[in-house]
Amino acid sequence: MVKQIFYIYLIFLFSSIGYGQALDRAYVISENKKASELNREGKFLQANEILDKLLKRLKEENSEDKFFSSTYQTKAKIVQSLGNYKESSKLARQSLLISLKSHDSLNIADSYNTIGINHYFEADYDSTTYYYEKSLEIKKNIKTDPYALAVSTYNLALVYDDLGETEKAMKLYKQAENYLLESKQSKNFLSDVYVGMALIYFYSGDISKAEVYAEKAMEKGLISYGEFNPNMTFVYTNYANILEAEGKYDESIALLEKNLKIRTATYGELHRWTCETYYDLANAYVLVKSYDKAEKYYKKAIEIGKKINSRQYLANARNFLAQLYIDREIHLDESERLLKVSLDTNIDIYGYKSDLIAENYLQLAAVNKLKGDESLFLEHIKKSLEAANYNQDDLGAVIGPLQAVDALMLVSEWYNESYEKDHKIAHLIDSYELIDQKTSLIKHIQNNFSSDRSRIDFANKYREVFEMNLGICWLLYHETLEHKYLQKAFELSETNRNTTLLKGLQGIEYRAFGEIPKAKLELEHSTKKALERIKMDIFFEKNSSEPDKEYYGSLLDERILLSNKLDSIYKDFYKNYPKFKTISSAKELIKIEDVQANLDDDTQVITYFLGEQSLFSFNITKDSISLLRADIADKLVNITNDFKNHLIKRENIDELSYDLFMYLLGQQLDRDKRNLVIVADNVLNYIPFEILRSSDGSLLLDKYNISYNGSVRLFMELKKEFFKYDTPQNWAGFAPSYDDKEILASSKEEINEIASLTNGIKFIGEDAIKENFMLHNKEYSILHFAMHARIDNENPLYNSLVFEDSELTASEIYTSNSKANMIVLSACNTGFGKIEKGEGVMSMARAFHFSGIPSIVMSLWKVPDQETKTIMIDFYRYLKKGKSKSEALRMAKLRYLDKNQGSVLAHPYYWSGFVINGNTEPLAINSMNSPWGWIVFAVFGILLMSYLFKKFKSSF
Repeated sequence: MVKQIFYIYLIFLFSSIGYGQALDRAYVISENKKASELNREGKFLQANEILDKLLKRLKEENSEDKFFSSTYQTKAKIVQSLGNYKESSKLARQSLLISLKSHDSLNIADSYNTIGINHYFEADYDSTTYYYEKSLEIKKNIKTDPYALAVSTYNLALVYDDLGETEKAMKLYKQAENYLLESKQSKNFLSDVYVGMALIYFYSGDISKAEVYAEKAMEKGLISYGEFNPNMTFVYTNYANILEAEGKYDESIALLEKNLKIRTATYGELHRWTCETYYDLANAYVLVKSYDKAEKYYKKAIEIGKKINSRQYLANARNFLAQLYIDREIHLDESERLLKVSLDTNIDIYGYKSDLIAENYLQLAAVNKLKGDESLFLEHIKKSLEAANYNQDDLGAVIGPLQAVDALMLVSEWYNESYEKDHKIAHLIDSYELIDQKTSLIKHIQNNFSSDRSRIDFANKYREVFEMNLGICWLLYHETLEHKYLQKAFELSETNRNTTLLKGLQGIEYRAFGEIPKAKLELEHSTKKALERIKMDIFFEKNSSEPDKEYYGSLLDERILLSNKLDSIYKDFYKNYPKFKTISSAKELIKIEDVQANLDDDTQVITYFLGEQSLFSFNITKDSISLLRADIADKLVNITNDFKNHLIKRENIDELSYDLFMYLLGQQLDRDKRNLVIVADNVLNYIPFEILRSSDGSLLLDKYNISYNGSVRLFMELKKEFFKYDTPQNWAGFAPSYDDKEILASSKEEINEIASLTNGIKFIGEDAIKENFMLHNKEYSILHFAMHARIDNENPLYNSLVFEDSELTASEIYTSNSKANMIVLSACNTGFGKIEKGEGVMSMARAFHFSGIPSIVMSLWKVPDQETKTIMIDFYRYLKKGKSKSEALRMAKLRYLDKNQGSVLAHPYYWSGFVINGNTEPLAINSMNSPWGWIVFAVFGILLMSYLFKKFKSSF
C-alpha cells in the first residue's frame, strides 16, 4: 500500500523586533495573529481577506519593510493552505529579501521553512531538504525557542519518512516531540508528530505500536485543534488505517466520510487533501467489496489530481485503481497504462531505490502474470526486488521487505501454475528453492516488531505463504519420496505456530540461567508489569460510560513512557547479551528425529495445519511419520462449527462426530498407540477429540488418553525438567461466593472434597481474593480455580477469572511468574477465546502457559456446575493413584458415563468440555503435604513411640 502523506499547518512565528508608529505595531501584530488563527481553523479565505486589507494599508501608508516582511510570511502560509504553492513561495521570497536586508534571522529561517514546505508539496525533495536544513541550522545558531526548533525538526522528519529513511525520521520525530513538550505551548502540533510515528510503525507492519501513537495523536489533536478542525483530518486518516488493520471496516469508512466532509468544506473539491480522502475512502470500500463505489472514488481522485497538477497524489490514485483492476482481473491493459504513468512519476520523485517503486514494479508483474507474458513478468519481478534492495544474504539492507516477500510469492505462484499446466517437476523444485527466502524475510520483519500483538497480526496476514509452501513440499514428497521435503513440510507447519508463547517460555528459561544481571531482569519485569497495568487502565477508561479525559490522557502519556523504557531495556539486552537475541527469536527449527526421540512406544502426535484451502496433517510416532493433504478447508470449518453448535445445544452429534473422525483421523490414527497428543489448528481448537466416533461406533475416549498442545515445539518444551517445580506445598483451591444470579452451588463442595483428598489449602468465600493468588502462586504444586471466567473475544488480554473481590485478567497472569506444576481451571470457558490462526486460542489457559505453567486443565465451554464437581473430584482420585494427567481425566469421564448411562446427562455437553493441555506426566499428590498433616503425624508418632516404650519397659 502506498504511503499516505499528511500535512500539518504550522503556526506562525512572530518577530519580536519593534515596529515604527506610522501604522501601529500592535495593530499589525494583531491582524497577523488573527489571520494565523483563522488559518489554523481552516478559514483560509477569511484569513486571506484580512491580510489583503492589511497589505493595502501598509502600501498606502508606505510602512516600514519589517511590517511587510511579517505580513508576506503570514500570507505565504495562508496561500499555501489554499494549495497555491508557487504564489506562496513568491510571497515567502519577498519576505526573505526584506529579512536578509535587516538581518532578521528568525524570519529568514521561517521563510526558508515555508519555501521548503512548498517544494515538499511539489514533490521536490532535494530542494525541500535544502531549505529545511538551512532553516533548522539558523534556528539552532540563534538558539531560538523550542517550538520553532520543533517545526523544522518535524518537517525534516516528514521528508526522510517519505524517502524511506525511517530510522532517521523516527529520531527527528522524537526530537520534535521533546521540543514541543519543552515549549509548554498548549496549542501545538504534537498530534501530528504522533501521527508521523504511528505511520512509520503502521507501514512496517507493527500495528500494535502504531495504535499506541494513533491513540495519543487523537487525544492531543482533539485538545489542540478540536473535533472538526481540518488538521484533525490527518489524525482521523491515520486512525482509519488502524481500524482497517483490525478489520473494523465500517468504523474506518465512517471516519473517512467525516474526513471528506471536513476537507471539502475547508479546502473545496480541488485540493490535494480532498484528493487523498477520495482514494482513502475507495481503499476502504474495496475492503467491504463495494467495488463500483471504490472505482468511482478512485476516478474522482484522479480527476482532482489532474486538475490541481499534484503528481504524487495523482500517481497514488492511479496505482490504487490499477490494483483494483488487477485484483478483479479486469481492464488489464488500462491497469498497465496507469501503472506505467505512475511509475515514471514515482521514479522522478523517489529515484529507483524505494519501496514505492518496488510496489509499482510488483503491480506490473502481477498484470503480466495475468496476461501470461513470462518475459515481462520476470523482468518486472527482478526490477521490483532491485528497487526493494533485496539481498537474501543481507536482509538488514532491504528497504522494501514486504514488497520482496510479495514478489517471491508471486514467482512461486507462477511456478506452481506452470506445474499444473505441464506437470514438470522442475517447476516445483524452482518454487521450493524460494521457500527459505520467503520464510527468512517474514521472520526478519517480525523480529523488528516491538510487541507480540503485532507479530501475531503479521503471522495471520502471511499465513497463506506457509500454506502455499506446505503444498509445494507435499507435492514434491509424493513425487519423489525424498525425506528432505517431508522435513521441510514439518518445519513449515511449526513455523509461526504459537511462536509468541514458545518465545515466552524459552525467555523464562533463559532469564533463569542466562547472563543478564538480576537487577536488569527485575527492571524488565517491573516495567512490563507496569505497562500491562497501564494498558488495562486505558482499556477500561476508554470503555467507561463517563471517561475522564484528563486521566485518560495521562494514561496514554504513561503508556508511551513505559513502552519507550521497555524498548530501551531490550536494546540493552540485544546489544550486550548476544544469547538474548537468539532466544528472543525463538528456536523454531525442529527435526522430525528430535521429536521421535522424545516419544515413548505408546504415544502418537497428530498435528494439523488448516489453511484457506487445504488441511495438512502429520502423524508422528517413535518409528514412523506420515503426511496427508486434503483440500477440504471450507467444508471442514463448516462441519466443525455445526458440530460445536449441536454440542452446545445438546443435540444429537453422532453423524457429525463420525464425519469429523473420518476427515481428521480416519487415515492418520495409529490404533495401537494409547496416548494421543493433538496439535490442533484454527477452529479445530474448539473440538474435544474425545467425543469423535469411529466406524465401529466407539468414542476415542474409550481407547485413548488424549491431550492437547499448541505446537510440537511446545509439547517438547513443556516436558523439560526446568518446568517441573519443587514447591513447598501441594494443592490450593479457590472458590469465591457469588450472588444468586451467578452462584456456583457446587464449587465450595468441590474445593472442600478435593482439599480433603490432597490435604490441601482452601481459599473459600472471602478468602478467595485476588491478593491471595498473587501472594501464593509460587507455593503450590497445583492451583485449582472453581470460579467464573469472563471472556472478551475482542480484547483477549482482558479475559478474566472472577475472584471474591476483583478480577484477575489474562494480562496480569502473563506477568505473574506463577510456579505451579498444574493449573486446574474449573471455570466456564477457560479454554475458549478468540482464535488467532497459527497462534491458537487466546484463552485464560494460554495466559497461564505463558507465565510458565506446564499443565493446564481447562474448559471449552460452560460446563454445568454439578457435573464439573463430579469429574474434578474423580480426576484427583485417579491422579493420586499415579495415573498420568490425561489418563486420570479420561478415567474420570468414563466413570461419570458409567454412573449416567441412559440419562440425558450422558450427552457429551455435560462431561467432555474439560481437556488437558501441555505436560501430561503423573503428578505426585502427597496427602501429607499440608504442614498441619505433618504436625498431626509427628504427634501421633511421638505418642506411639511413648506407648511402645512404656509397654516394653513394663514387660521387664
